[in-house]
Amino acid sequence: MKKVLATLVLILVASTVSAAEVKIGAWGRGFFVPYYSDGASDAKTFDTISWGGSAPRVGMTISGTSDNVGFQVDFNGDGGAIGAGDQQKIWVKPIDMLTVSIGRVYDDTLRGNGTFGSFDWLRISWTGEDFTFARVSTHDSGVARGGQGAVFAVDPMKELHAFVAFKSLTNATLMEDAMKDIQVGAGYTIGNVGMFRAQYIGNVTPEVAADAAAGTAKVDAVDKSAINAAFKLTMIQNLYADLGFFYAMDDKAAGYAMKLPVYVKYTMGAIGIHALFQLSTGQKDTAGKDATGMEAGLGLDYAIGNGLGAVVDFRYLSESAAGVKDGNIGGMVGIEKGFSNGKIGAGVEFATAVIASQPEVNKDKTIASEEMSIAIPVKVEYWF
Repeated sequence: MKKVLATLVLILVASTVSAAEVKIGAWGRGFFVPYYSDGASDAKTFDTISWGGSAPRVGMTISGTSDNVGFQVDFNGDGGAIGAGDQQKIWVKPIDMLTVSIGRVYDDTLRGNGTFGSFDWLRISWTGEDFTFARVSTHDSGVARGGQGAVFAVDPMKELHAFVAFKSLTNATLMEDAMKDIQVGAGYTIGNVGMFRAQYIGNVTPEVAADAAAGTAKVDAVDKSAINAAFKLTMIQNLYADLGFFYAMDDKAAGYAMKLPVYVKYTMGAIGIHALFQLSTGQKDTAGKDATGMEAGLGLDYAIGNGLGAVVDFRYLSESAAGVKDGNIGGMVGIEKGFSNGKIGAGVEFATAVIASQPEVNKDKTIASEEMSIAIPVKVEYWF
């Protein structure tokens, strides 16, 4: 009997231990750019990352998971300094259908992306992440402000995912202001046809009250809130198509009235074809006149074999979409060699005006379409 009880205890302990685990993961990317010319100043040589700056991303993640409780801490060692990464959160599932997350939190269940080509190299355009449907976040979601918060995610059935997120919280945040910054929405999968998503993204900068002693004036609240909807088509084999819609509650504050983004990816064997298009109403050109922004992109991935792959990308942005006189036209050609836990690559990129993610090397440049930017990036990336 004692042996039977001991065996049962060991089984219970083993099952408890196996249900909980702590993992270490890692991801990082960096570029060495031996040659960068903006057409107006001397050529530069530097390290960088896709979203700009002079330090490659050297990141890692520690996460713990069990059936009902978990945590995640992202670290960066960029530029020789240790810092916090994207997420630092605690999550608990009090019941199967509810997940409560607190801290710096992402929920990418419904997120819509249009990332390809130069977006994962030196970005000619910022268009890519959150293109059709912005991620749920307590600190950045395309049009949201930054900070701590909480996310309540509900999955009452496999077809439905809903959420409420409180963002940008401090111990001095008024409840009234927290409600203005709320993000709430849901997504529903319709059989094998596709998935519909809709959300409200609150983004209201609180009013600054007048200080009689200092003589300061009251500053009106800035409302960059938006309504966002999208439909992802899944019924056609090898085709990913996502159509989005953004409506700004205040077009002057947001810098647009409506945005209509479309992203399509089609794969056939070793070839992947990407296309994106976006119209943005209620924008201004560089002279301050009303304008409709337009952006288009076309990309090609080709798996050559033996780990080798080719990347081709072409972008067009109108003047109001680029924020640059006469707009911006750019492109890239690159080749990559993949390994089990990373890759290395090299390419050539150009833009008639500016490579968007490298503003620090364009400080002395008078941006105009006749002054072309050219870069030769060498890319390294890892994942564990």
